[in-house]
Amino acid sequence: MYQGSSKTKSYFEGWYFKLVAKDGKHAFAIIPGISMQEDGSKHAFIQILDGKNLKAYYEHFDFEEFIFSKEIFQISIGQNQFSDQTIILDTPHLKGKIEFGGLHKWPAKLLYPGTMGWYSFMPFMECYHEVISMHHSLSGSLSYQGLEISFENGNGYMEKDWGKSFPKTWVWTQCNNFENHENVSAMVSVADIPWLRNHFIGYLGAVQIGEKQYRFTTYNGSKMKLEINNLEVRVELSNSKYKMILTAVQSPGADLYSPIKGTMAGKVNESLLATQELEFYINGNRVLSAFGHSAGLEVAGPVEILLDGLK
Repeated sequence: MYQGSSKTKSYFEGWYFKLVAKDGKHAFAIIPGISMQEDGSKHAFIQILDGKNLKAYYEHFDFEEFIFSKEIFQISIGQNQFSDQTIILDTPHLKGKIEFGGLHKWPAKLLYPGTMGWYSFMPFMECYHEVISMHHSLSGSLSYQGLEISFENGNGYMEKDWGKSFPKTWVWTQCNNFENHENVSAMVSVADIPWLRNHFIGYLGAVQIGEKQYRFTTYNGSKMKLEINNLEVRVELSNSKYKMILTAVQSPGADLYSPIKGTMAGKVNESLLATQELEFYINGNRVLSAFGHSAGLEVAGPVEILLDGLK
């Protein structure tokens, strides 16, 4: 749901919908959101990333065109509508309707009310993050550049961010298009997190295998190893029973706008052409080895901070 009803400046909020067609020939990220600048000026937007053709679009809307429900996750920007059940698009670049089925949500508990756990209770955090659905099916179609693109039986992923600014540096990767594994999804996020007058390296990752979700986070005591070079990112997350090893290989992407003190003035390059190699272990035994395509990957900022912080 929308978190910013009491905010007036230096604030952003955005939702991320990833759509991949069944044949893998089309992959889009749709990002509706709002931006409130330091001087109080504000607007709504819809960003569109065409991951296969390396194109990105930023559609600007008056803030008054942003409408939200106070009871459920449901927002509209102009003639465009977004929820955890469907999106309806009527932009100059994309038009159509996509419906979602079989969402696999990150579970919420009393002391761990979502992806960020007890950090969600801290009012001074620079940025908050929530995985809405690790994996879900798609139905419907979109009209794009004269083509009618079917997303029937495609795969979707959903998350959101809100706060003042994105971190100084981060790594994010996600995939739910693994060859010969229809019900597998994986994601990892690592970031430099400001904390009072200091900072720390925060991380979270998850593997969805069928109806079972395995989660690794800073706050649940999981351990992490991170390696980054010019071509790939390798992340190992583990606890006393489970371990995931994910290697994401970088590919070309396109630039998206990102928030700095609420203003969409930053840039981050995101690829939807990356690949992932995923290994998953239970009690030291490898139970899954899979190769994924159409993976999302962002490597932003001076990642040396992440590597140094984990030594």
